[in-house]
Amino acid sequence: MHKAFIFDWSGTLSDNFHLFCKVCALIFTELGKEPIGPDEIKLNFTLPYMKFYNKYFPDLTKEKQDALFEKYIHTVGEPEIYKNVKETIDYLNKSGFELFILSSDPVS
Repeated sequence: MHKAFIFDWSGTLSDNFHLFCKVCALIFTELGKEPIGPDEIKLNFTLPYMKFYNKYFPDLTKEKQDALFEKYIHTVGEPEIYKNVKETIDYLNKSGFELFILSSDPVS
C-alpha cells in the first residue's frame, strides 16, 4: 500500500496571498478600474477564477486575464514558505510517504 500526501502550493505551503493582491491591483489598474483590497478579494474570490474577474470585468476573456496575470506575477516578489514546512516535508519523506505538490502558479 502506498502512502502519499498531495499538497496545494498556494495557501498551504506558501503564503502568496499578498502577491495575488498586488497582481490583482495591477490588473485592475491596467483595465481602468480602482483596485480592490484584500478583504474584498477574500470575500469575492472563487474558482474557477474567471468568475471572480468577470464579476468586475464582464467582457474580460480568459486569454486576456491569463496574459495579464503572466505579465505581472513575476514583478511582485516571491511567496513566503510557511513556518515548519521544510521540517514537515522532511518528516513525511523520512516516514515513507510519497509527496506531491500541485500548483497553478506559473514556473519562474
